[in-house]
Amino acid sequence: MSLGRASPLVVGALVVALAVSCRSPTQIVIDARTNVVFRDGMAVTFTVGRPGETEAARPSTETRRPWGPDGSVGSLVVVPRNANDAPLAVKLVLGIGRDPRDCSVANPERCIIARRRLRYAPHDRLDLPVTLYAACEGVPCTEDSTCNHLGQCVDASVDPASCDGPTGCSVPGDPPLTDGGLAAPDGSIDATAEDATPDGASVDAADASEGGTGPTPGRVDCVSTSCDLSGGGTKCCYYPLEARGECIPVGSPCTGGLARHVLCDDNADCQAGSTCCATASAFACNSDCSGPQTAKVCHVAGQAACSASETCKGEPTGHYRTCSPP
Repeated sequence: MSLGRASPLVVGALVVALAVSCRSPTQIVIDARTNVVFRDGMAVTFTVGRPGETEAARPSTETRRPWGPDGSVGSLVVVPRNANDAPLAVKLVLGIGRDPRDCSVANPERCIIARRRLRYAPHDRLDLPVTLYAACEGVPCTEDSTCNHLGQCVDASVDPASCDGPTGCSVPGDPPLTDGGLAAPDGSIDATAEDATPDGASVDAADASEGGTGPTPGRVDCVSTSCDLSGGGTKCCYYPLEARGECIPVGSPCTGGLARHVLCDDNADCQAGSTCCATASAFACNSDCSGPQTAKVCHVAGQAACSASETCKGEPTGHYRTCSPP
């Protein structure tokens, strides 16, 4: 079952329900967002149910439709099966180059997992924003915890007092959407992905035969500036849809829209035996770049960083260059 963006899907702990009372319906609206740039093949699954059931359960629904520059993935409306104050567990999974159905605590590679635990409020609607953060790629956490904007595992229990706030139910320490690297919601849960598709998504890069500017170990290009990573205190946040970057302290969330963390732009920034690799959420040093939707970074070294069967060229989102099939 696919999750459409045109109209939110309604499930009642896996059972469709109809409100027959004249009183306000008991429901929870899950609003999924991410600061990961969409790439073909990505999918997000939604799983809802009783606490303790969602880790092994089949997803309630999923979406494979592109999300726009505001990071809005889609919404799911959930109603209780029985008691209107029943507890609810929510699990969202974003697969990066893999099927999110295969992601688990034991197998979290290229997965972003977010969880929430809360109760229905009788005859009331609760808005539950859930963000899948790029910093959480490969961070599994436990079934009663979730990964926050710093890539840390925290309690997944929602603070009931937060549900009366302007941004809806949140876990303690969750930043407001305007401060957590995402655009604020526009109040609509039925916008289509096509409405949010950016113009001019393809940008020509420098000629692939050209070399770079020379290696700068411990320092990365951040569009209009460069960031010093040598002390481990800063990182580059690159905003491809805004064509800009900024240096911010490690551990702090990126302040703009959809962001990628740039922790290297050349193998010289990595330890011996590691390679600078590009994924949907980051440029980081890995043992190899052989995973799906993963490419070697040739932004500085140029064609010399690529194999004979690859070409160093600009990514579709613009500034940086990676090794790609010709």
